[in-house]
Amino acid sequence: MKEINLEEILLEVVVNNNNSFDIDEDYKITEDVIYAMKESCRQALELAAENAKIFPKGRTGFGEDIYDIDKQSILNTINQVK
Repeated sequence: MKEINLEEILLEVVVNNNNSFDIDEDYKITEDVIYAMKESCRQALELAAENAKIFPKGRTGFGEDIYDIDKQSILNTINQVK
């Protein structure tokens, strides 16, 4: 299962944008920053779920409907995150 490590992402962004970055002196990752990142992700995923569009794909041999998800409808959520 793939995982996303928010602390690594935050460090990467800060280090790449600050050439004189010294992790011990210049920046401390706080629980509040990680919490805010997790909350942002949670809200974005909820919005993506709300935006997800499904369409009928057919039926199984047992007569059950099969649906597919329009992935672009989920990806368009990126434009709603500011």
